[in-house]
Formats: sequence, C-alpha cells, structure tokens
Amino acid sequence: MTLVGGRSLRIHAEDRSLYHAAAVMASSYIAALIYGAVEILKAAGVERSTALSTLAPLARTCAENSLNLGPVEALTGPIERGDGATVLAHLKGLRSLPGPVKRLYGSAGQLVVQMAVPRGLPETKAAEIEEILRTAQ
Repeated sequence: MTLVGGRSLRIHAEDRSLYHAAAVMASSYIAALIYGAVEILKAAGVERSTALSTLAPLARTCAENSLNLGPVEALTGPIERGDGATVLAHLKGLRSLPGPVKRLYGSAGQLVVQMAVPRGLPETKAAEIEEILRTAQ
C-alpha cells in the first residue's frame, strides 16, 4: 500500500514502478514542460521571470481542467483543432532551440494527437499532424 496525499492506494508490488513512473510524469515532467516553454519564450527575447508569470495562468488552468474534467476533455490548441499549419510554424520557430526542447514539443504533440482523436480530430488530420511532428524528432 502506498500513501498518496493522505490516501491509501493499493498497488501490486510488481506494478510499483508504474505508480512511480506516473508520479514522475505528474510532477517532474510537468516541470520539464514548463522549462521547455520558458526556453522557447527566452528564445523569443522574453526574460525568464516574465516568461514564468506569463505561462502561470495558462499552466494552472490547464492543470486544473485536466484534473477536474480529465486531460482529454481539457484539451485545446492547434492539434485539437486539426491546425497542422500552426504546428508546422511552431516547428520552424523552434529550429534554433536545443534538441531536447524540439523533441519534447514533438513527443508531447504526438500524445496530444492521440488525445484529440476521441474528441473528434479526423484520422486524416491526425496522420497529417503526426507526420509534421515527426520532423521534430
């Protein structure tokens, strides 16, 4: 048994690594996403403190909506809308950034594509955007 926020969570011993992986994604990986977003804004000439304060309301609202409604239901943005042209423009803008930031954008985007399909993103648009995102790898 594992205690999470004062609640017990029954996890089979053989599945504890999955629990830990989920916990890492829900904490450190969110920090990595914010770090990547700050790096992108810094590349646009925005100071770190301004970038953080600019991103804060967006990140908080997304986290709250994802936890309250579910991540698929909280999804917004160009991928959810099927806007491959905007995704391509983002990737062009990211060219000068370090590889891990570009790959993070691409990898996270591929997961967003999977999340967007149940929300109504047509399979043809999903395939088109996945192909665009592969260039970030």
